[in-house]
Amino acid sequence: MVFARLSNIALALLVVLQLSSAQPHGRRHGRRFATPNEVVNVIETVYVDQDGNIIDPTRTVEPVVVKPTPTPSSTPVVESSPSPSPVAEKKRVETTSDTTTVTTSSTKSKGGIVYSPYNNDGTCKDQTTFLADAAKLSDFNFLRLYGTDCSQVVNGIAAAKKYGLKLFLGIHNIADSDNEIKNLITMVGGDWAHVYTVAVGNEAVNSGQMSATDVAARVNSARVLLRAAKYDGPVVTADTFVAIMANKALCDASDYVAANCHPFFDGKVVASASGDFLKTQSQNVKNICGGKKVLITETGWPYQGNPNGAAVPSVANQAAAISSIKNAMGLEVVYFTAFDDGWKKDNPATFNAEKHWGIQNLGF
Repeated sequence: MVFARLSNIALALLVVLQLSSAQPHGRRHGRRFATPNEVVNVIETVYVDQDGNIIDPTRTVEPVVVKPTPTPSSTPVVESSPSPSPVAEKKRVETTSDTTTVTTSSTKSKGGIVYSPYNNDGTCKDQTTFLADAAKLSDFNFLRLYGTDCSQVVNGIAAAKKYGLKLFLGIHNIADSDNEIKNLITMVGGDWAHVYTVAVGNEAVNSGQMSATDVAARVNSARVLLRAAKYDGPVVTADTFVAIMANKALCDASDYVAANCHPFFDGKVVASASGDFLKTQSQNVKNICGGKKVLITETGWPYQGNPNGAAVPSVANQAAAISSIKNAMGLEVVYFTAFDDGWKKDNPATFNAEKHWGIQNLGF
C-alpha cells in the first residue's frame, strides 16, 4: 500500500516537472474567426517562460492548463455553417498504443504545411490564387487547413487533385462541431482519398474555450459522422503539447496525438536548437499518452518581430530553425506557415511577429 502511494506521488511529480519545462502559447495563427466587419470576442493567453514565469507582467494567468468551464463570451464568433439537426454524441473505445499509422508519401521531401485561405485584407482567396499558391507547395505531403469558410475545402480538394497533395482538414467552430462536420462532409463530396486527417478543433483547451472532456466527446461524435460518410482515416483534436500533457483525455479521443509545439514561445530555445526541443517534447507527450503516435501539427519560427528571451526573429534564424526541425523530425511535422498572414494584427503579446511566420525559403 505504501509503495503504491509512493509510486503515484512519483508519477505525479514527473508530470509536474515535464509541464514546468513547457508553456502554453498564445492565440493560434492559422485561421480567421470572423470577417473584418464581424465582432470578435478575443481570447487572450499569457506567455510564460520555461520555468513557468509570466512574460507579460500585466497578466496574472497561471501557466499550467486546467479544465476551465467556458463562458458565453469565451467562444469566438465564426462564420455560420448550415445547421441541420444535431446528432447525439457517442463515445468510442480508446485506441491501443501506437496502433494508428500516419502514412506519408515517399515521393515528397517534406511533411505538412499550414495554409491560410485569406488575402492580406482578410477577404477570401479565389480558387485561381489558391491553386497558384498550392503549386509552390507541391513538395509537401499535405496542406493543413483550419476551417470550412472561404471555400477552402473545395479549393483544397482541387489543389490536392492537381498537385498530388493530401489535406489535413479541420473545423474551428468546435461549439457546433456536429454541424460543422456535416458541412465538411458535404464539401469533400466523397473525395476522401485526398484527406490525410480531420481535426475537430484547434487548441480549444489551451484557449479555455472548452474542457478536455467536452472536446473528447465532440471528437468521438465527429468520428461517428465521418465513418458513416465513408471516411476511414484519422480523426483527432489538435492542441498545445502543454494542454495535452495536462489532459490525457485529448490523447485518448484522438487516433494519433496532434500536438502544436513552438520553440519560439519557450523563450529559452535558440533557433538552431528547435529540432531538439521538438524531439524532447514529442517524446514527453508520447510517454504521457501511453505510447500513442505523436505528430507535431504546428511549428515554425518568425523572421521578423521582437525577441522572446533567447528566441530572436530573423531570416537567418528562421532558416536555422527550419533546418533543425527537418533534421530532427523528418516528415512527422507540420510547418507553420506557407506564407505571411498580412490580415493579422501584430501586438506585444505575440512579440509583434504575428504576420511574419511565412517561411521565406519554401525550398528548404
